[in-house]
Amino acid sequence: MYMERKFLKESNSLEWILLAGAFTPAAIWIANGLRKTIKKWFTGIGGNDDIFELMFKDKEFIKELTRIIEEEGGIYDFLDKVKPKITDWDASTMWQMGGYKGKLFIQNVANKNIPVIIDKILSSSSFKKYITKYKLEKKDIQSFGDGLYFILTNPDFKRNYSQMLQDVGEDITHATRAMNDREKRKFFNLDDGKISLKSLLPKQ
Repeated sequence: MYMERKFLKESNSLEWILLAGAFTPAAIWIANGLRKTIKKWFTGIGGNDDIFELMFKDKEFIKELTRIIEEEGGIYDFLDKVKPKITDWDASTMWQMGGYKGKLFIQNVANKNIPVIIDKILSSSSFKKYITKYKLEKKDIQSFGDGLYFILTNPDFKRNYSQMLQDVGEDITHATRAMNDREKRKFFNLDDGKISLKSLLPKQ
């Protein structure tokens, strides 16, 4: 668990975008500036498709997402790399700071890993088919990347990732394996696995 997010409330027909299946409990509150683009995803450009729903049930997309997560060091390193610096942010903050690629957003909320990781996902062949099918423009793809950041930083992402792998018949140990020694040292902020004796002494 590394964040509880405030979601921005607005009164319109697109109050919630449900991220389908495992992501339904993690509905995203959408900032006003993203509304038109989100409507395009939600309606499938005039149809009834929810692109988020289709994507996270797409075996080829899940395979490529898994490959990217493993390239980033596996699930624990991946979660560490996408973890926000602060907990008090919402869709409005992201929009005002230029989205997942915005300099201010990277400096204050995210980190330098975010544009690289999200761009890897958006440039995957499985995602490109959605770009072609729904005729997504550059601004749509940028906003879609913003939506992905919400998904990847959701506290339940690891559990949801396990469910996604199971749903498409992939190896769930990518999401459920135990931490190795290096990951434990990193997670618990230990230096080379050693605990300083000084740190164990009662404070004066």
